[in-house]
Amino acid sequence: TITKKKICVLGEFGVEKTSLICRFVSNTFDDHYLSTIGVEVSKKIIPLHKKDNDDIELQLYIWDIEGFKKNSTIMEQYYSGANGAIIVGDITREETLKSITEIREHFLNINPDAKLLIAGNKIDLFQKEPTNRIVVIKSISQTFNLDFFLTSAKTGDNVENCFKLISKMLVEN
Repeated sequence: TITKKKICVLGEFGVEKTSLICRFVSNTFDDHYLSTIGVEVSKKIIPLHKKDNDDIELQLYIWDIEGFKKNSTIMEQYYSGANGAIIVGDITREETLKSITEIREHFLNINPDAKLLIAGNKIDLFQKEPTNRIVVIKSISQTFNLDFFLTSAKTGDNVENCFKLISKMLVEN
């Protein structure tokens, strides 16, 4: 069975949304920063085994959306029809973590039944354990009962796990 799903990768400018997607889709990392203007769509086919023993092929359409802007009607158009989202914060910049709640609310206003999870990215640049920023992201995820991953687009840490979990969430009830 082939199933098609759309997810959005959301967050402030500079949290490495594009890098996370490139790491997942093609297992590459480029440290030359180019800001996404508008949206870029990537596709990856993921074989999944559902709980009911039914093997499926998920065609995951990954929408890399430019940095979050409040009250943007174009953002609403990008979000429209999404089945899920990964909301990304930069673990080295606390202000990007604090915006996760607002991004979540804005996205769910358009897609109230969408599946969500949080990625605290750039963990490779963060040496101390556990810190107030990790506590912040954990607290946000617990408040909204969302799974979260500490990821690194550069090293690949937890990137595959993050995308695989959202994929499983999309195909299981």
